[in-house]
Amino acid sequence: MVTGPTGSGKSTLIEIVHHALVDDQKKMRVMDTSACVAESRRRRTKVGKQLLKLGDAQKAGFLLPGDLVVESVMENLEWFGEGQDGIVPFHVFLAGSPRTVEEAQRWKEVFASDKKLLLRVLHVECTREEVHDGIKARKKNGVNREDDAAESLKTKWDEYQRQTLPALNLLGGDILYKTKRERPLLERVHNLVGIAAVPEHTRRNWFAKLHNSNHPIHEAIERVENGLELEGRPRVTSSLSRSYPPGSHLSIPPHWKPLVFRASP
Repeated sequence: MVTGPTGSGKSTLIEIVHHALVDDQKKMRVMDTSACVAESRRRRTKVGKQLLKLGDAQKAGFLLPGDLVVESVMENLEWFGEGQDGIVPFHVFLAGSPRTVEEAQRWKEVFASDKKLLLRVLHVECTREEVHDGIKARKKNGVNREDDAAESLKTKWDEYQRQTLPALNLLGGDILYKTKRERPLLERVHNLVGIAAVPEHTRRNWFAKLHNSNHPIHEAIERVENGLELEGRPRVTSSLSRSYPPGSHLSIPPHWKPLVFRASP
C-alpha cells in the first residue's frame, strides 16, 4: 500500500510499477481507494450507499470512515475465483490507504487472518508546498477534482496531520516504510518494489527491469517528471463485475521472503 497526503504522487507510483512490469500485469492489480469508493457508489452496493451519504463531507476534505473504505476496496478486488482475464492476481498495489487509525486497524485484522498474507505500507512524506505542486500537476493533466479546492486542501492537510500520521504510528516498523516526495521518482519506485510481498526471485527480476537503461520505464518516468501523463495509463481500480463477501481478501503465494529493506531516510 502507498499512503501520504493528497498530491504526494501515490497513484503515480503504482501506475509506473504497473507500466514497467508489463510481463506481470495479469498477475497484479493497481488500485486507488478514491476510485474504489467511486465505483462502489456507482454500483449502489451496500457500502456504496453509505458512502454516498458522506459525499459532501469528502468534498470538503474530510476523510471517510476507515471500515467503509476497506470494505469498498474488498468488493472491488477481482481475485475471488478467477478474474475476467482468467488469472488470479496475487500482487496488489493500493494507493491511498491507510489514512485513519480505524482503517489501519481493519487492515491489520484482515492480514492477521491469514498467515500467507503480508502487509507493507510505503508512506510518501511531503511538505505542504509539495502538496500544492502535486495538485497543480494534477490539474495540468486535466484532472479536476471537487475536493482540490483551496479550502478542501487545507482541511485535507489538517486531516492528514490529525488522523493519518497517528494511523501510521500504529502500524509499527515491521509494516511501515518511508520515502520522501522530494526524492527522484525512480528511487521512490525502487522503494515501493523493495517492500512488495513477492518471492525474492520476482523482486530481483523487477529490480533488473527498473535499472535497465533501455527499459520503457525510464521514458515513463521522464514524462511524469516533465509534468506529462503516462501513455497507456492503466485504470487504478478493477471493475466490480460481481459481489464478493465482506472480509474477502488477497492470498499471497506461500514462498515469499520478507526483504530487509529500508527506504532512504
